[in-house]
Amino acid sequence: MEAYFIASLCLLLLLYILYEVHFENRHAEHYEQLQVKHAFYCSKCNVIYTCLEAVDVAACPKCSQDNTYIKF
Repeated sequence: MEAYFIASLCLLLLLYILYEVHFENRHAEHYEQLQVKHAFYCSKCNVIYTCLEAVDVAACPKCSQDNTYIKF
């Protein structure tokens, strides 16, 4: 009887670990897609903004001037 209880606890622990690993990987992939690829600075209106796509030039959301990304 005690062996079944211990085996059940081990099985539940294993299932919990697999569940956590699976959803941790899904969250990591989701946030990697949301990661900011480039930051831009508008020289006309002094606004700093970001773009999720990996583009070299993006329009300013305030004045629509095309700007290149900031190189660090």
